[in-house]
Amino acid sequence: MCLQHEIDHLHGNTMFERLKPMQRIKAVKEYQDALARGARPGETE
Repeated sequence: MCLQHEIDHLHGNTMFERLKPMQRIKAVKEYQDALARGARPGETE
């Protein structure tokens, strides 16, 4: 899994692109909600 993640980086793919459509919609919404609450990319709770 880790190797695939790194290969995806080399090809310019993000984790969102590997999700099924409904999973992608949910993940993007959660990401946008976190940004709206003031979270910054790369931070963890």
